[in-house]
Amino acid sequence: RRLMKFAQIVMGPAGSGKSTYCRSIQEHAVTLKRSIHVVNLDPAAEELGYTASVDVRDLIALDDVMTHLDYGPNGGLVYCMEYLGNHLEWLEEQLGDYDEDYIVFDCPGQIELYSHLPVMRKIIARLQKWNYNICGLYLLDSLTVTDATRFISGVLMCLSAMVSILPFIVCCCFCCCCCHCRGRVPSDRINNESASLYTVILLVRCTWSYRTSTCCPSATCWATRV
Repeated sequence: RRLMKFAQIVMGPAGSGKSTYCRSIQEHAVTLKRSIHVVNLDPAAEELGYTASVDVRDLIALDDVMTHLDYGPNGGLVYCMEYLGNHLEWLEEQLGDYDEDYIVFDCPGQIELYSHLPVMRKIIARLQKWNYNICGLYLLDSLTVTDATRFISGVLMCLSAMVSILPFIVCCCFCCCCCHCRGRVPSDRINNESASLYTVILLVRCTWSYRTSTCCPSATCWATRV
């Protein structure tokens, strides 16, 4: 009987807090004395902020592609991810020592990778073939709920990724901008970059008033320390 393994895929646009979330999860695991490994799948990352057990930059890095192939940042990132997709045996070998541990994958922030390019779907399918039970987490900046246009854009972006890849949980994170949860996060935590990440979770029944462009009073919001 094959051992079922568990992994978390952390997705979302650039600047949404993926690496900060991974760092917080890693620190939380250390506090609980649990074995969690973070895998960096972003070849464009400069500073991770956490200890990566596997780093895709050891295989291919965006700076090298831009230097040697004269690609721009967007085309170079797509090339890096497609190169990884064609060399997944490298990833399988790197993950071989962590069969009994929980794995968190920190993914790139280029939206095309989740909406219409097949590379992320290929990577996730291969992980499932390797007997990983996968949970998807999609992070959005909580400012998306402060404006109707941003809200629609964020929802459609999430839906596109969900249809293309796999069902996942959507979290709005970073700052507390909703009137019903304002004040529940200590101000020193919001302003301190070294503080643990706070995530503002909006329940499904949280609705948006397009007439007034405000959060509906029936919305249920709370801040949780990851």
